[in-house]
Amino acid sequence: MALLLSLLTTISQPGDVLWIDLAAEGASHGLRVPSAGDGTLLADEVAGSPCMRIAPDSGYLYVDVDHERLPAQPLDLWVRVEFYDSHLGLIHFDYDRADGSAYSRAMDTIIMMGSGQWLPATVHLPDAAVSNRENHGTDFRFVASDVAVRRIEVLSAEPADYVQGGSDPSRFEELQTQIGEGMELTFGNDAGPGQALLYRALGVTSVESYVTWQTAEDDGEGEWDWSQWDQQVEVLEASGLKWVPFLIAGPAYANPKWFRESDMAHPYVCLEHGQPSKVESLWNPELPHWVDRYLGAFAERYRDRGVIESVLLGVTGIYGESIYPAGPEDGWTADIPGPYHNHMGYWAGDEYAIADFRAAMTERYGDIETLNDAWSTGYSDFDEVTTFLPADAPSPRARVDFTNWYLDAMTDWSVLWVELTRKHFPDTPIYLCTGGDENPQLGADFTAQAARIAPYGAGIRITNEGSNYAFNYVITREVSTATRAFDTFCGFEPASSVDPQGVVARIYNATASGARQLHYYSPNVLGLAESVRNYRTFAPHLQSRRPVVRAGLYVPKTTWALDDSRVGSFYNIAASIRDYVDFELLDALILDSQRLPDVKVVGLVEAAHAEEREVEAMRAWVASGGVLVAVAPREGSLLSTPEGEVATGLFAELPADLDVIRYHPVGEPPRRVAIDVGSPSDLGNLAGTWYSRETGPEWPAVQGATKRWSGADASVLLPIDASANAVLILDVNMSEHNADGANRVLVNGHEIGRLDRSGSHLYRFEVPQAALEGRQIAEIRLDVTTWVPLEHGMNDGRSLGAAVRWVELCFEGCEDLPIEPPFVRASLDLDLVRERCVRPLGEGATILLPPAAGDASDTIGLAMLAVLDGQLGPKGSSYGWPDGGRDGIFWTETTEEYLVLNTTDAPVTLRGVEIPAHGIAEVPR
Repeated sequence: MALLLSLLTTISQPGDVLWIDLAAEGASHGLRVPSAGDGTLLADEVAGSPCMRIAPDSGYLYVDVDHERLPAQPLDLWVRVEFYDSHLGLIHFDYDRADGSAYSRAMDTIIMMGSGQWLPATVHLPDAAVSNRENHGTDFRFVASDVAVRRIEVLSAEPADYVQGGSDPSRFEELQTQIGEGMELTFGNDAGPGQALLYRALGVTSVESYVTWQTAEDDGEGEWDWSQWDQQVEVLEASGLKWVPFLIAGPAYANPKWFRESDMAHPYVCLEHGQPSKVESLWNPELPHWVDRYLGAFAERYRDRGVIESVLLGVTGIYGESIYPAGPEDGWTADIPGPYHNHMGYWAGDEYAIADFRAAMTERYGDIETLNDAWSTGYSDFDEVTTFLPADAPSPRARVDFTNWYLDAMTDWSVLWVELTRKHFPDTPIYLCTGGDENPQLGADFTAQAARIAPYGAGIRITNEGSNYAFNYVITREVSTATRAFDTFCGFEPASSVDPQGVVARIYNATASGARQLHYYSPNVLGLAESVRNYRTFAPHLQSRRPVVRAGLYVPKTTWALDDSRVGSFYNIAASIRDYVDFELLDALILDSQRLPDVKVVGLVEAAHAEEREVEAMRAWVASGGVLVAVAPREGSLLSTPEGEVATGLFAELPADLDVIRYHPVGEPPRRVAIDVGSPSDLGNLAGTWYSRETGPEWPAVQGATKRWSGADASVLLPIDASANAVLILDVNMSEHNADGANRVLVNGHEIGRLDRSGSHLYRFEVPQAALEGRQIAEIRLDVTTWVPLEHGMNDGRSLGAAVRWVELCFEGCEDLPIEPPFVRASLDLDLVRERCVRPLGEGATILLPPAAGDASDTIGLAMLAVLDGQLGPKGSSYGWPDGGRDGIFWTETTEEYLVLNTTDAPVTLRGVEIPAHGIAEVPR
């Protein structure tokens, strides 16, 4: 026994090194590295050295330390790693910390630079517990993917070659990147010493942290602990970076345990199920006091440190945006408070919400008889008035009243937060965090929020971007429009992941929209070598600009209040119009205020309903010299009030069967043509209701399969030689929820078959020459029954038709010929439009165009171009807009030049300037 104790004492001296050699199976001393689950490893050989690689679909390498071989714990540990420096990226470390969680993030980070060499690095794990609380009974883990490691050592004494931060900062010199003047570029979330220096080299101006109320006061009321954020501030001050604290209170994960469990907590209650969430209701009368107290405590500690670039406000919702709970129910926000009820829907079922709604309706109508007349109800008094699901509203007017109140409540709550923050931060820039789109279920009215917080000198950060430029544009543009109109500022943030092309698209959208701030989560840029290259190439374009925007689209908020399914179709059409022309997204508040004098033409899309005051604002704007362009609906109304009164005298009367849009093939008509739906090559060939590009898991045998979901009425436009019979091939997936519908397939109005099976199927339909004769373009129309995933337990409120992967049209017997490009160009018959569609009104005019094949995007886009070129509308200046078609080339006019984004796979030269594929360039005016 004495000999054993002596041996253990010898092994446990501070200088002892525990190790594992991953190049030699079984060679280890006190360390174990399992390979399973989210820590799966692959045996590999890199640069002549055997090693283990973290599997690409895993994310971790776990390490178990034999605690018997260490001195008394907790203690400081140093982990020395030999890794292959294959690309630019980060290796984080989560470890079992004695005074923290089992997955506490280490401040040190290994920063890979892509040198193509085996390199050593050392990270510090202070106060390590070594108690096997991580997965697989381990003590710490590498957080990375597709990284090769050949040796790991653990030391209980600081080695002589240790560099604080985990990486030598001199290595970052080759990454020096400059952004333009006037922009704030923030990376999230948090940064250790090494990361901070890397970010500084990349031109980043600030780091964002989720400074929730829970992180500062979780141990009990008044037991403030700012140590986590003190440490972060010290790191940023040492690196010369600024800080963007995301101040969050109200979301379930952001509230201290003692508050969540107290009788002061009053969560949202949904109207769908009558169940509470764990997100605090904005109607909770206790909450403003606690928000004010939290903001004041934070300000007292950090306001005067000189490190804050701006504060971001997380006021409610799941993550902190100024929107109501919207799922997902099993997301990471349940890690701290535990599982809770959470879904897209309406959250106005708590007692305080009901009381507020009742008070608002009392103020609006004054007496119950007036409300009953408006709502077609028979209440005896206001005590009977309660909140309801919009779909169950007793009348359209009641539905609009409820929706407006629901949105106003969120705006009022956001303003309260801004007001309280300004009290504690008199001179600090403030951003209100908002997100999603403007589906009424979410509760955000972007224009109202901007108008109400602008007097406090506050702006908006919107958190909904992805990788597709056109869709990023349309879901951020109203924030950009409104903040410029009300003389404040905005910033953009991605909802989650961003691909390498999306890195460029986001730079373009921010600078071309006049944003002041751009946020990336660090993996968006550092996760892939191509993303880093794209960022460094195009970051210099990121500068403060003022766009000159002469067109607008009207945001039909009354329509959305009555039918929120139209929100998605509006954004889809708007995204297609953006390829024709740059535009503002404006509502009645902006149109009536005359705050955007550069706007000369406004388009109406999906605007079935409008209040009388909205129509009068349009009429006055047109009379002052504007041009209002609309497409007549195939069915239903245009600008009717909730009571069903249709606007009169605004537009010309259209004759039946008028057709003003023409589609033309580009080049000789092909004998075999196809479109890979969901790929960039589908641009310009789709009409009607289509949703954004997605991957196609419905076709597992097709590598890299993509798709788009159609709506009820979607078309594909293909050029074709019409001299013989043809064959149409469709690769389509139908859901079991709509496969029993009519689901007709038509070619130029001729029904040729039906989509009659659920699942993925390759359909082959004969197309008679009679369906093609006299036409240079075949319109392949899918007239299908739709289904809503949300109604079947899925978090998706879209109305979906068919998932389409491939559409092919060819002559009989030509299926082995090479596929030719499906180039199609659209145009307007301007003489016919002038003759039949224009109505002068004061100094301006309205233009009502007939419905065309598919949606309104081509018709509206072409009409806007014609107005800006002086070919339609009142005689006036031609603005010479340089763009002209759905070609994947996007132009923005600024006060200095044109800024152009090329989203195609090939470079283009415009006005003597080459714009790289998926790149940005400045073009002279």
